[in-house]
Amino acid sequence: MMNMSELLLVLAPVVLVEIVLAVLALISIFKTHGCRNGNKTVWAVIVIFVQILGPIVYFLFGKGDGNQQ
Repeated sequence: MMNMSELLLVLAPVVLVEIVLAVLALISIFKTHGCRNGNKTVWAVIVIFVQILGPIVYFLFGKGDGNQQ
């Protein structure tokens, strides 16, 4: 059985990756002119509330092609 400090050591990197992905996705959403497959508000809600998968799904399916400002 894991004690609290071992559990924290396991979960800390996962939480850090989740936060970094969410912040990068939100920055990308609000810096671009538009998003593929939906609007900015929908993608922001997905990124915030769908934990690790939200930002990954955004980068795969929602991020613009780079020509948008």
